[in-house]
Amino acid sequence: MSPQSINVAILECDRSLDHDRSVYGGYGGLVKSWLDSHDFFRSNTSITVWDVCEEREYPKPVSSVESKEPWVETLLQFLSAVVNDDANETRILGVCFGHQIMGKVLGSGVTRSSSGFESSLTEIQLTVEGVRLFGKSTLNLYQMHSDHIQSAPDSAILLGSTEHTKIQGLYKPKRLLTIQAHPEFDGELMHLVYDLMEDHGDLTKAEVAQGKAQIAGETDAKVVLDAFARFLVEG
Repeated sequence: MSPQSINVAILECDRSLDHDRSVYGGYGGLVKSWLDSHDFFRSNTSITVWDVCEEREYPKPVSSVESKEPWVETLLQFLSAVVNDDANETRILGVCFGHQIMGKVLGSGVTRSSSGFESSLTEIQLTVEGVRLFGKSTLNLYQMHSDHIQSAPDSAILLGSTEHTKIQGLYKPKRLLTIQAHPEFDGELMHLVYDLMEDHGDLTKAEVAQGKAQIAGETDAKVVLDAFARFLVEG
């Protein structure tokens, strides 16, 4: 696949972070800035953001992954049509909710974890295929989720696991690459996310304090960004 003029569509599924788009240009703007920090994406891609949650905008006409809200059902239908069309050469990158919804599209169950939230900086143990894709045996990345994919779909390759979440990444050559963690999050943003989670009542003050105490050092965000870039042009 040629690295020239690749169109990248960010499907924005969350408006709780920067709801008025005054800081990052919305969550989609945050992800776009993260991608644009890499030479490959800056030089070879055209990135657009589509609000599939509130505006229900899509590149083509067309909460929780288990939600029955109309926008989630529409998103599932849209992604299923893309993945199941062998003539469609679209490649899919999924992060957190995007990872979960692709698991559901591929036939896996997605449910709330009995262990509660997996948050702050975590070490992901990679599988053989994960090591091949990312070039190392573990990834240290920030996380913030309570839903998880229950089992790896038969049609995708498992990339890694943690004690809390066994399905940390999925891969189908030339088709999709997903990761449960948030490689676009840095320490400053994690502090903001924890404050937001406490304000919404999702985490207690003690849980927030414990999570913030684990915010430190560098993550493997650049490693993931490199892998995303290679995936878009792999032959």
